[in-house]
Amino acid sequence: MACKIDHSRLDPYCAAPFLSPAITPDGFKMCSSPSSKSFPDIEFWNEEYMQNIREQWMNDIVPTDCEDCYLNARPVQGAKFIPNESKIIPLNFQHLYLARSNRCDLACEMCSATISHTWDKVWGDGKVGIIDNDFDLTPYLWETENIAISGGNPVLDSKINDIIDGLDNNIVKRFLITSNGSVFPDRMLNKIIDKKLKCEVLLIFSIDGPKAFNEKARLGAKQERIYKTINSVCLLYTSDAADE
Repeated sequence: MACKIDHSRLDPYCAAPFLSPAITPDGFKMCSSPSSKSFPDIEFWNEEYMQNIREQWMNDIVPTDCEDCYLNARPVQGAKFIPNESKIIPLNFQHLYLARSNRCDLACEMCSATISHTWDKVWGDGKVGIIDNDFDLTPYLWETENIAISGGNPVLDSKINDIIDGLDNNIVKRFLITSNGSVFPDRMLNKIIDKKLKCEVLLIFSIDGPKAFNEKARLGAKQERIYKTINSVCLLYTSDAADE
């Protein structure tokens, strides 16, 4: 039996299929959910699969491929109503979820080869290697309003600097980057600071609990190193703010 929209929820719909595709190391998805189906080409965005997904949401039906997220978590883009009600949504990256590369220096036990090339070396067969999604975002970045960057460990991907360069600081309303805290290169941090975005900038560092647990779950992680990275980032940000 089809799962119906639960209108008792504050945000009963998911807007993700009606906004922008997510970019991952090995392809493209309709959202950032780990369980979301991956496609090799961006053309999927308006092909039959996505048209059917949108039609079901518009008919108050939770698509089968969305049920796990909807029933067991929260929709990635929870919304009170569906934006842009149409089976066809012109390709855009106003809402950009970017996990461009699987370059990562940790082998977290809960990860996978397409998210961490180090995981592939330690837990996999080592055949996946480094994957970079080189889709050209340049024609779209001028209208990007919300951007969430992850990986891999995105601070190891120098091409993220080019993405930051392409953003319009008068347009961006939300900027978020998640890393594992092993390092945060001054060049990338300065790039973010120098961009002078007019929105709140969120830098998230992933830690799974106390030192012993975190270092076991995230093979290669060093808790003290993460704290040192966070302190360095805070100092540079504080220094920049004081100079203004």
